[in-house]
This record gives sequence, C-alpha cells and structure tokens, in this order.
Amino acid sequence: MFEDPAAYVGSIVIWGGTIIRTATLVNSSEITVLELPLDRWGRPEGAGLSEGRFIAKDSGFLDPAVYRPGQEVTLAGEVVAKEVRPVGQVQYIYPVVMIRELRLWRKEPTYAYPPPPYWEWGWYPYPYWYGGNDWDDFPADRDWALHYDFGDEHKPFRALD
Repeated sequence: MFEDPAAYVGSIVIWGGTIIRTATLVNSSEITVLELPLDRWGRPEGAGLSEGRFIAKDSGFLDPAVYRPGQEVTLAGEVVAKEVRPVGQVQYIYPVVMIRELRLWRKEPTYAYPPPPYWEWGWYPYPYWYGGNDWDDFPADRDWALHYDFGDEHKPFRALD
C-alpha cells in the first residue's frame, strides 16, 4: 500500500507507529507517523520493521505537546489521498489518512523481576509495594535466565561462575 497509495483511496485502514512530527494548521491538525506493525492489541511494535511513513489528518486540534515525536499511536481512518513531500533531499510519497479513531499509547512500566508466570520457577518475587522482597535470596547478579533450568533443548547464554 505504501508503494502506490492512490490505488487505496477510499480504503479503511488501521495503522500505527511512532510520531515523527505534529503540525497544527488553521482548521485542522496533521501527524506524520513512521509506520510500525501492530501487535494483537493494536499497539505498535517491531522497531526497524517499518513499511514507510504516512500522514494522519484530523479536522480538530491535536496538541503538539501531547502528540509529540517519539509517542506511539494507533489510528483507524480512511485513505483519502497521497502527498509528495521532501524527506531530506528525496521526494517521498505519503499516504494520507483522515482519522476516525485515534489512540495515544502510554509508555509501559518496567519491572525488576522476570516476566510471569512465576509459578513455573517455584518462587514468587513480589514488588516492593507488597512488602515482600524475594531478591534477597536470589543470586547477586540477578540474571534469572542463567539460574533457571530450561532443560536439554535450551542452553544458558554463558556458564555460571
């Protein structure tokens, strides 16, 4: 679709990616997005696997302080046109999508313990807000993948000290 956007005018799409730029115009706003594949919940993922860029237009006001570069978005909309704009010294063909629904994603929190399910390992590390701290009994390097027995089909990345 990114090779010939004019052929898809009138199509409804669900696309997402990372915001490159947000511009406010007199009666509308537009977001330039680097497309990324969507996971099963519709969230952009897979940095480096982009099909290209697209422009998402909205008839309302999208605040550039909220829709700032680096934020992840997912939208549903109709392909309405194609536009040619420069990217550096290259003339780039952008599909233009008129936004019907727009979702701005929050940054995911990171945790200091391995991903669930914990019951497979036989221990239950609780985060600090539960009052428990099972890290005290865990090896000092906290490299949980090296201390778990993956079986014969999985080998650890390095030998234990």
